[in-house]
Amino acid sequence: MRNKFAVPLIVIGVLLMLIGIGQRTVWAPPSTVTAAAPSSEQEAPLTVISADVLTQHSEGVDVTVSADGPFLMAVGRADDVDAWVGDASVLRIGADGESLTSEVTEGTATVPNPAGSDLWVSEQEIDDEVTFGWEPPAAGDWQILLATDGTAAAPSAVSVTFANDDSTPFAIPLIVGGALLAVLGLALAFVSGRGNTGRRAGGRGPTSSGPAKETKPSGAHPVTDSTTSLPAAKPVAPADAKPVGEKAAPNKTADANPLPDKTAPDKSASNNKTAPDKSAPDKSAVSGAGDPAVVPAKDPKSGAAGTTSAFGILPVLRRRGPAAALGTVVAVALAFGAAPAPALAVLPLTASATAEPGSEATPPVVLDSQLERILTEVSATVAEADAAKNPQLLATRAGGSAASLREANYATAAKVPETEAPEPVEAEPLMTDLIMGGTEFPRSVVAVTQGPDNEVPQALLLVQESARENYKLMSAIKMLPGTTFPKRPVNGTGVEPAPADSADGLTVAPQTAVEGLADALTNPEGANKDTFASNTFAEAVTEFQNTVLSSPDNEFADITFKHTAVPANTRALRTADGGAIVFGYMDSSYASVPREVGDSINLEGTVYQKLTGETSTEEGIDVKYGEGVMLYLPPAGSTDQIQVIGAVQELLSATLK
Repeated sequence: MRNKFAVPLIVIGVLLMLIGIGQRTVWAPPSTVTAAAPSSEQEAPLTVISADVLTQHSEGVDVTVSADGPFLMAVGRADDVDAWVGDASVLRIGADGESLTSEVTEGTATVPNPAGSDLWVSEQEIDDEVTFGWEPPAAGDWQILLATDGTAAAPSAVSVTFANDDSTPFAIPLIVGGALLAVLGLALAFVSGRGNTGRRAGGRGPTSSGPAKETKPSGAHPVTDSTTSLPAAKPVAPADAKPVGEKAAPNKTADANPLPDKTAPDKSASNNKTAPDKSAPDKSAVSGAGDPAVVPAKDPKSGAAGTTSAFGILPVLRRRGPAAALGTVVAVALAFGAAPAPALAVLPLTASATAEPGSEATPPVVLDSQLERILTEVSATVAEADAAKNPQLLATRAGGSAASLREANYATAAKVPETEAPEPVEAEPLMTDLIMGGTEFPRSVVAVTQGPDNEVPQALLLVQESARENYKLMSAIKMLPGTTFPKRPVNGTGVEPAPADSADGLTVAPQTAVEGLADALTNPEGANKDTFASNTFAEAVTEFQNTVLSSPDNEFADITFKHTAVPANTRALRTADGGAIVFGYMDSSYASVPREVGDSINLEGTVYQKLTGETSTEEGIDVKYGEGVMLYLPPAGSTDQIQVIGAVQELLSATLK
């Protein structure tokens, strides 16, 4: 019976092992799967690879984009990409399970070239084809924008490769089970073979059907043959025989080589049980056994130029000419930033332990890498304009009071060469920042930097008016001695904008604060006398005004000073403690008119002579300054005064009446 089972067990075991090995080798599923976007008959100037394509597989994906020529590939937050696309025609590549979908949304047929947008975290110019492993720049949803120049059709050949489930759960059980069956079959065959050999070598005596050989006692007569008519003689029992009915003791010499015990394993058979294991497949020889599928990125040499696994942007180098030396001091120049002052307490890039009240944490509108790139480009643009004293060069990266004050400086320097150059705008080192969160426009960012040519840190207000516009420097304010810039929010999250006309959560509305400062400078003893904490800017302005009014040289002139807030230039951002940083702008006028007919105002030797071309005037003169300020507003319920933490002033014009 053993022979009947041994061979089938061996055959079945070997077959099971072969099936298991086949599942891990020739029949193994592919380690990766590639899904391609279906081709579309419609063309669009933009192609967007949606966030679900990039995040549908936790192991990550490799993205391949092909085109017939160079194209732009840019990465941005999903909301930012959608904001830039706007109402333009766009081909959207989406995910449907493990397949890709493509759908064209009709709209504007052409768009501006998206290259160089501040919305992009990174961008690259690609030649023909690129393959890269997707890694999100930060938490959140991200999309990839593809375009040529905004007019020609954007690339549409997009595919993604991701890890496949190449596990074979039955392979190992089949291999192990087959090996055990084969071992069992071999063992049965071996045991059966040993059993047959034992019967041939050590069999028992003749059976009862043969003639029994009897012991012949001494002196007995021969026994006659059983074929005779005489009765057969009764056999004589051996000396040690027992009476009939009793069991005979086993003969220790009669069965010297008995058959092996069926239940006791033979030592040689036991040793053979491990032999079949040597025929089982080695795990190290099975392709991919137990290892997760890893999709290697394509060799850059096999793709087109520009192939890379991460987006990178070359830094923009800035070159700035030396600042013009100050030859003479403008007669009415304020000295609030020139006098020696104690070190400025500007906080480093650390987060506040207090979360922004009343708001959920939102990601900042720019990442650190974006802000660094934006600052570099702004700094380079402003430096180029300062060197050439050309206001037209400011247009791409400066606006608001930052542009108007520099334009006035260039105009004054054209007539008065010794005019001091504006404070240089430096991109680094970045000391701290305050970045708006959310998805709305306009967006504001405040960066505090202090380069080697800055006596004190400078707060730079950057504003992006719309998705397709870049950030512009709207205000550049020198921080005042002894002031402190508010801490960043917890975890570097974005802050909310504070509406200029709303006092919600603040002691006063931002615009009201700027108007209050203008009133306090115009009427130092007026209603806003105690509204603002002591600061060097207000002290310098009021001291200058009092000096001019009390000067004997101005005894026969009527002199007036007036400071007026410009609402369009007021912008504010909430701070981590519930307060707000406010950037404001004021027009400052200084008028001097002779009291009596025939009296005149002497301009000789002053900057006003060079600006007006006259040495005196009997009608009077109007001098205008631009004043940029930065305020800190305490949160509602606070008894603290409003703080003036930064200011800048520039002579705008001098005209005769």
